[in-house]
Amino acid sequence: MGKMNLPATRFAAGFIGHSNLLEGVLADGTDASVEPLLLAAGARIIPLPRTAKLAPAGRHTLLLRPEALEFVEPRRGFIDGRIDEVVFFGSDIHVQLSLTDGSELTARCARTLSPRIGETVSFTWDPYRTIVLNA
Repeated sequence: MGKMNLPATRFAAGFIGHSNLLEGVLADGTDASVEPLLLAAGARIIPLPRTAKLAPAGRHTLLLRPEALEFVEPRRGFIDGRIDEVVFFGSDIHVQLSLTDGSELTARCARTLSPRIGETVSFTWDPYRTIVLNA
């Protein structure tokens, strides 16, 4: 994978493709049988792949690509948000959301989902499609 798929810093993530950056706290993974966790957006505990253990405990930034997010019913995903804007791009829809902590998130979904402005939605994603960034 190249730098677009695996940027190491916020700087690289900010100029190579669109990225959602969520601030959180990485829990100290002392038990080898337990996945590391990241507390993101003040809402939920989000599972991360074992590779996240390489990062020290403390504050970190989680990178999520808009196409990695999957819509689910409210309060059933890792994070919740309110839809602020819906933009149609051919076969895709770009959805701009506000999270409960005031941060913003962009999701990309198929036109078949028909998201509506003002709706509250929740998102999940494959933990192996997230990246914990360095400072």
